[in-house]
Amino acid sequence: MAIEAGRIIFARPDFHMMIGDDHLHLRRGAHENNFRPAIDQLFRSAAVYRGPRAIGVILSGLMDDGAAGARALHRTGGQILVQSPESADFPDMPNAALTAVPEAEPVVLETLGAEIAALTNTPCGPGNAVPWDIGIELKIAGLEGATMANEERLGELSPYNCPHCNGVLWQIEDGPMTRFRCHTGHAYTLDSLNESQNRALDESLFNALHVHKGRAALIRQMASKARGAESRRRLEDRAARFEEDTERLQQIIQSRTMG
Repeated sequence: MAIEAGRIIFARPDFHMMIGDDHLHLRRGAHENNFRPAIDQLFRSAAVYRGPRAIGVILSGLMDDGAAGARALHRTGGQILVQSPESADFPDMPNAALTAVPEAEPVVLETLGAEIAALTNTPCGPGNAVPWDIGIELKIAGLEGATMANEERLGELSPYNCPHCNGVLWQIEDGPMTRFRCHTGHAYTLDSLNESQNRALDESLFNALHVHKGRAALIRQMASKARGAESRRRLEDRAARFEEDTERLQQIIQSRTMG
């Protein structure tokens, strides 16, 4: 889709939206911060193709999507405006963006439009050269053939696995931010990795609970049809052990809920 003056374009659900030379394109790349579309991908593409001509805006929202992209855009000369956390219903995203880009300008929502208008009518400065790591991460997001050799230069291998694909995560030190990325492109901040791990653990516990309940019921049924007292006793003992494990799993799940 061509970029035209005066046109507002919204990201399509389940696709990353990224800027090219004179167009926007959609990619079903890996989730970033558990989102697709992700703000980071859009801002990163603006950093590569627009640099100082781009204005990134972070508004009220939960978690920290957009912080890494805002930092990338700032590194190539772009302007970052952040809704002041005090005026935001959900200050997580503004706070994360201001941590990633301390030089960003916090503005109240009522003056945001005027700030953007003023910037668009101000000549932009010279752009900074695009750092190699921003270009590599954009290629990964766009499924454009980034090689594992180049990807490995982004950071050091971490002890963590990707909650989406189970691949090993690289740990990337990005100024004040610590981020993670796997071979297939899934990317996380510390907060989003914690959220994703927590979700994966929750699913695993409920899957284990479901399997244990099913096993106990099946073995009880087998015991009811067993020939001989000894066979019945062994099966009933096995079923009892599964029922004990079921109770432990329920206690673990309940303790996580209460915590």
